[in-house]
Amino acid sequence: MTEATPAPRVCAGTLFTRGDTVLLLHRSIYENGWDIPGALVGHGESPAAAARRQLGEDLGLDREPRGLVVVDWVPGDDGDEFLYVFDGGELADADIRLTLGRNGLDRSEWVPVDRLAEYLPPELAARFTVAHGTDRTLSLERGKPAGNG
Repeated sequence: MTEATPAPRVCAGTLFTRGDTVLLLHRSIYENGWDIPGALVGHGESPAAAARRQLGEDLGLDREPRGLVVVDWVPGDDGDEFLYVFDGGELADADIRLTLGRNGLDRSEWVPVDRLAEYLPPELAARFTVAHGTDRTLSLERGKPAGNG
């Protein structure tokens, strides 16, 4: 009997920028807590639709993500993950209407790109740094350009 390969988890998030800073949200229910607005992609849902859905839930925005900037493959013992990062463009504070308390969401912060490692695990910091600095879609493996080990 062969062992079934677990289905990969698919997540989608939106990277908002303001100059050399990116918007991070903090959720008290998670160990690390910090991340960009994003969610697991539901059955039958596209990554772009999941990203848009989560913008509504977290930030009160009804906004289509602009373009895909990163797809990151992250292998894991209990299954692989594919993480889609969409470009959200610039975002003014007046546009943010945090839904505090929802899914542990308790605050947001604009973080300089060169300080992301202070807030995020290394792979996440690398993923968002690459996403911030590109104008095309990139394929990553564990936060690094694919094919570079």
